[in-house]
Amino acid sequence: MYRLLLVSLFSKLRMLEFYYDCIDRFVDRKDFQYVEIARIWRSLESILKPGMEREFWEEYWMLFPRRACESHNSEFIDCMLSGGTWVQGSCCKQITKHDFRTPGLFKEEYKGTGAVALNSKTYVCWDSVKNTSKASSKVINKRLNVLTADVYKGVLQIQHPFTGINRGFIKKDRQMVTYRQSRAGITYYYAMRQVLEDGVSTTPLDITLKF
Repeated sequence: MYRLLLVSLFSKLRMLEFYYDCIDRFVDRKDFQYVEIARIWRSLESILKPGMEREFWEEYWMLFPRRACESHNSEFIDCMLSGGTWVQGSCCKQITKHDFRTPGLFKEEYKGTGAVALNSKTYVCWDSVKNTSKASSKVINKRLNVLTADVYKGVLQIQHPFTGINRGFIKKDRQMVTYRQSRAGITYYYAMRQVLEDGVSTTPLDITLKF
């Protein structure tokens, strides 16, 4: 139990470090939107604060998988500062491969042209050029429901939940039986923060705790 608690607390601490020590530090707040975690609408390096570029690349390895080995890190930094394209050698590819398996580092989950993020673990990203998408729903089984970008857009626009179907097995009266369940799994309601009139921006809840 204590180990699970420590892992959970470490994960939350790591997210806070990523937000305050990286995103909020190196990127102007007008260039990103807080949605449970920071989702960047352009490449991170293209929206760095002026004058913070060198510091960002020198500390890059602390939060992201390294793109260069120790021997070539200085060349990598100079290349990125000059706006060039870094070409990895075999030694650099090996260190990147290693870091992608390292817990605590942030990896690019998906890169596309648009996204709708309704709640934690309830979002869709898509690339209209490559015609690909990535959807997430913590309640509805994606194998049994067609979760397209239009589904998430519809929930956002009409503010009405999308109901999906779940099927599976449960134990009842000492027997395994199948079940079929309808669930409103993709919903506009967001209880963690106050959603403003634009339907995107949020502010902390105005709650006063009394003891």
